Amino acid sequence: METPELVAQLESDKWSVRSPAVQALAGREGPEVRRALLGALEDESKIVRFYAWRALVETGDLELVPVLREAAKHEGPLQRRTMRKILARLEAGEVPKPLR
Repeated sequence: METPELVAQLESDKWSVRSPAVQALAGREGPEVRRALLGALEDESKIVRFYAWRALVETGDLELVPVLREAAKHEGPLQRRTMRKILARLEAGEVPKPLR
């Protein structure tokens, strides 16, 4: 599926449509993808937010660390702890492999 179609699916009322769309955007590049993933960090679904967060971490872009750290604050304690560990690795220069 093409990127514009996936981005459009993020507007669906169903998390079961948004989640696979976010997962399919992972690994793609471009400003449209980045905007879509950043927007998905505020999705009502924890699953969609998690996949968006993971996709952004996997870019290895250190400029995203503050945004990713802020997004992690809105998750449960176990998720926050895991997210903090992953961000620490990223900041240490270790570009995370796909977290799949």
